[in-house]
Amino acid sequence: MLTADVTIPRGENAGRIWFPHFLRGCAALLVAVAHLSEVYPRAPTVAAALGHFSPRANPIDVPWSAVAEAEVASRVSFGWIAVAIFFVVSGFVIPFSLRRASIRGFTVRRFFRIYPTLWACLAITLLVLVVQRFLSGSSVPYTAPEILKNAALIAPYTDDVWIEPVAWTLAIEELFYLTAALMASRKVLADARWILAVGAACCALAFVPSTRDGTPFIFWLTYNLTFLPLIYVGAVIHEVWEQRWSRNKGIAVAAALILLYAIGLYAGPTSPEATLSLRSSLIGIAIFVAIATNSSRIKYSRALDLLGSISYPLYLLHGVNGYVLLRWLEAHGISYYIGLPVAIAGALAGAVLVHYFVELPMMRLGRRLGATKRRPTVPVP
Repeated sequence: MLTADVTIPRGENAGRIWFPHFLRGCAALLVAVAHLSEVYPRAPTVAAALGHFSPRANPIDVPWSAVAEAEVASRVSFGWIAVAIFFVVSGFVIPFSLRRASIRGFTVRRFFRIYPTLWACLAITLLVLVVQRFLSGSSVPYTAPEILKNAALIAPYTDDVWIEPVAWTLAIEELFYLTAALMASRKVLADARWILAVGAACCALAFVPSTRDGTPFIFWLTYNLTFLPLIYVGAVIHEVWEQRWSRNKGIAVAAALILLYAIGLYAGPTSPEATLSLRSSLIGIAIFVAIATNSSRIKYSRALDLLGSISYPLYLLHGVNGYVLLRWLEAHGISYYIGLPVAIAGALAGAVLVHYFVELPMMRLGRRLGATKRRPTVPVP
């Protein structure tokens, strides 16, 4: 049974439920470590393509290669497990936001929560690529329209590439915000029939032939919608947590959503990585449920509170910037094993700066602009 959670006692996040916050931070750090410790040393051409630099001649035979090989053999991924946790956390926390704000207020707050930080991190990444160009003569192959499409999170829909590839999950989150807000506006967000209907619709799209061979817009819209049932598992857990649903009802609806998610993964454009996605997602769900169930035993930590607070900019800053920094350090004779903690520390430091100078001020502005205005009371004559 889900237990009462510890809340955050102080600071910007005071009063919020503790466990999703620190889970989000741990997931962001796991993604960063996975990319910088696996992709860069073991897939140098991939890192070079993303960072727009010359690849190193050979992969690095890191001591943890056996762990990475075990991931491949078992068809799971630490990075994907973290992404699944992100998705379930979103499904769990967004209903809180929708219940305490109007749809207009929710939209305004989400805009200021997502986009200013995205733009700041995108600007930093582009600046790093420009500096790299002047230092090493590498290219910055992005046009103004491509940059604007990345800033609007619509790049794949117009057959353009992500400048920072981790942004692909944000496009999926936006679809969840849209469907959840529409359901909340009709007061059916807690209705199992509507949640299952959304999951079934996303699954059914995978069987439409044009979703595989159609336009980039159709392909990527279908691809992204495939993951909505996974996010709605978090919404189901929310209803059980709030004691609106029984545990048995929650288990039944969550199981149905996972089945729809699995069918969509294997039938649609996500089929090449379906097994890895499904297995990793199941582990992510299990971790979330285990932490939620035992959340009252997890003591508040200021360090983990900060990690949760900077999770979004950390997620956006670690990838391309980390690859560029690691390659630059190697080019100057600094060992990868020294460069790795430096790159992770750099991503954390950059995330702290973006959080305090961009993310927090913009979130506060969003709260003010999105606050529901009370209508003045008309005096009784």
